Amino acid sequence: MLINTVLLFIKDIFPIFVLLSFIVGATSNLRLTKMDLSFYAGGTIISVLLIYTQIENIGELFDGDGIEVFYCLLNSTVYMSLLAITPLLSNKSALKAVLRYLLIMAITLFTAANLSEFFIYLSAMVSSNQTFIGMFIGGFFGLGICLSFSILLTIFLRSSLASISCLKHFLWVLYLAGFATQNVYLLQQIDVVSTSNTLWDISNFVADASEYGYLLNTLIGYKAAPTAEYVVSYFASVVITLMVIILSAKKLNRINTPIVRNEK
Repeated sequence: MLINTVLLFIKDIFPIFVLLSFIVGATSNLRLTKMDLSFYAGGTIISVLLIYTQIENIGELFDGDGIEVFYCLLNSTVYMSLLAITPLLSNKSALKAVLRYLLIMAITLFTAANLSEFFIYLSAMVSSNQTFIGMFIGGFFGLGICLSFSILLTIFLRSSLASISCLKHFLWVLYLAGFATQNVYLLQQIDVVSTSNTLWDISNFVADASEYGYLLNTLIGYKAAPTAEYVVSYFASVVITLMVIILSAKKLNRINTPIVRNEK
């Protein structure tokens, strides 16, 4: 029971902490007002209640594929928002108001979706007459893992080492690639994307359903047995994110380069 509770926290709560850590740590000039934080907190509470109470109705949409479609739209919105703020990794300019509100909305929906899934599984565990002590201890360890890892990740991303060695950009690229590929398996479940054979299988080393599997999947999109569609979408996202970083860096260099005029 203790292990199941820890895994539940790592599976559903840990991605929220990692997302917030990347946004806060990688984009140091992103300033959020009290109104932004109030919108995030209030919107999360309302969204959790709506998703939790209406999850069955959502699942009945699109001929029974409503949940998969909902998560695909959610993941796409969050991914596009994160891709839009990618230039902030090296650019000190402020984020435009439209993009800031889009980012807050995406984070709010992502947090609400994960919390709703967490509460659904948690209520199922409670109804199965699991021991409260085991759940409490497991929740304590699970929340501790999420908090400690997110704090360390934020500190590292804000450190000079991450900026000088470009590790911040490297981790950001892999994180976005892993985020982009979440839709692949969702679309395969509803037969929108064809499913090919797995290219390799390293489940004996790190299984997807293990603690390390969940951690690596959240950070870099790890899959023990990926399909060809997954690998293609992963590297496509890597290329797109790198192009955004390179183009924004070139634009920043042109702005900062002084114009030298020849005097006769």
